[in-house]
Amino acid sequence: MKIETLLAYLSALALGHCLFLSIYCWQQSRYFSPLRWLSLLLAGLAIRLLKSVILVLFPDSPYLIPAVGLVGTSLIGVFLWFYVRSLGTNAAKNTLSSRDWVHFAPTLLIIIAQLIDTHEPMVFALYCLANLHMGLYMAFSWWWIKREQGKYGMQWVRYLFSGLVLIWLVFCAHLFVHEMGAYLLTTATATGVLYGISIWGIKRQEGLLKYFESEENKRPEKSENLAQLREVAEEVERILRQEKTYTDATLSVQKLAIRLKVQPYLLSKAVNSHLKKTFPELLNHYRIEEATKLLASPKHRHLSVEAIAYDSGFNTLSAFYTAFKKMHQVTPAEYQKRALAER
Repeated sequence: MKIETLLAYLSALALGHCLFLSIYCWQQSRYFSPLRWLSLLLAGLAIRLLKSVILVLFPDSPYLIPAVGLVGTSLIGVFLWFYVRSLGTNAAKNTLSSRDWVHFAPTLLIIIAQLIDTHEPMVFALYCLANLHMGLYMAFSWWWIKREQGKYGMQWVRYLFSGLVLIWLVFCAHLFVHEMGAYLLTTATATGVLYGISIWGIKRQEGLLKYFESEENKRPEKSENLAQLREVAEEVERILRQEKTYTDATLSVQKLAIRLKVQPYLLSKAVNSHLKKTFPELLNHYRIEEATKLLASPKHRHLSVEAIAYDSGFNTLSAFYTAFKKMHQVTPAEYQKRALAER
């Protein structure tokens, strides 16, 4: 396989995943919570990766194409700064003030300069400016994280920052190395960071959801009233209890919100405020209740523990064993043995 072909595959893979994460994060909130700034940060990275995809697939593209990558590089640092600054604050402080627009001045300067002069010396100078701009804002962001570290109870922010530092270092390497291998290193690094963070987040989905929901709930109250939230919470409980929708391993906040015709954030807030659980915790509660009944039932003694786990709605055995032991302090097999012996 040619290195250009491998580069095209990696670039497209990273770009597609980056856009997916950006859109997903944007849809999780109606207001400018940290999730929306995170979405814009990922969009900036996607813009930078778009330049690599275009140049690999269309090597004869106009010389203005690098400007796309420069804009993306410049925006990554700014959006990282707004993201870390928004953590631990309410929505009223997450909006842009008139002074905040100054942060985008270097990006605007890069666009104007690229339109005026497309010669190689100017392009190199703008590459240096974009990388410097991104590096300075990453330094500001790290300073803010250290200063406000009491608000960062999770490793998420540090892992995200570390991944971006790695990507920035590879961007800087492009200033001195112009071979195809350097471009391959950039896209491989971006792909690895994006998928690495995604895998880490999926494994800790419950904790991340709880974290992001707590941030979302810090925004000022709007039109939702307590009666509306109570009604949504009661409907969620009715559907879960009567229809046993929790046995669907793919059930999510978004899926149930579509069923109830409400916004996902509203459903999450209703569950948090009235049922005192996050949505994943609520699902686990019902699923463990179902598994407990099946394990203690002589009619279902022919079923294996694994079959009961999947029938109850769990999609992994590790999640089932962890949740069950947390509730009953014994393994499912031990519980089944004791329950059936008492019959």
